[in-house]
Amino acid sequence: MAVALATDIRIAADDSRFAIPAARLGIGYPVSLTHALVHAVGEGMAAEILFTGEAFVAPRHTRHGW
Repeated sequence: MAVALATDIRIAADDSRFAIPAARLGIGYPVSLTHALVHAVGEGMAAEILFTGEAFVAPRHTRHGW
């Protein structure tokens, strides 16, 4: 996820999976990357990604690059 957040354009294969493994381990995520995540996907989706730690596939999210 961190690599994707650092890019200007995000293009992924249909079977690409994105996740934040630190969330499943109970490890905090850097504030700068959390801010980038919220900016990229919105508050609600960022919360879901960070709180659940579940991976999601590329086609699930279209607008805002996800």
